[in-house]
Order: sequence, then C-alpha cells, then structure tokens
Amino acid sequence: DDLWESHADWWIEGFTDGADPEYEEQILPLAAAELAGAGRVLDVGCGTGFEAGVVIDHLGPGRIEAIVCADPSRDMLAALQARRPHGRR
Repeated sequence: DDLWESHADWWIEGFTDGADPEYEEQILPLAAAELAGAGRVLDVGCGTGFEAGVVIDHLGPGRIEAIVCADPSRDMLAALQARRPHGRR
C-alpha cells in the first residue's frame, strides 16, 4: 500500500493531463474502438482516470452506462475524483 502511495505523486504530476503523444494517438483510440457498444467498463489500475475520460469523451457521455475505476492508490483515486467530480464513490 505504501509503495503505491509513494509513487502516486510522480504519476499524478507527470500524466494526469495526458500521456505521451504516441500513446494518446495510437493506443487510446484502439481502446475506445474496442469498447464501442459497451454499456459498462471496468478500469482496473485506473490511476487518475485519464483513459476512462478518453473513452467517455470519444464515445460520448450518454453512450456508456457506467465506468467503474479501481486503483490501489488513494491519491490516484482522489486525483480522479478531482478531474471527474460527477462520479460517485
């Protein structure tokens, strides 16, 4: 638990607003395409929720019934909640 938390700030500072361009331009569109038509999504190891946000933005908020995000880091989940405050805990 402490190991996850000790690295959470580094990840939050470096990747909350996006990842490297290749990841954003190649991997995330593939993930969104694979999830097209899905009503519910489980994002394990969600971090700050960047990928879940891309899926929502790509497919449209009304197209996904629910995205459940799980991460062992409380700091990551707090950053996710700050980015997407409409989500429930």
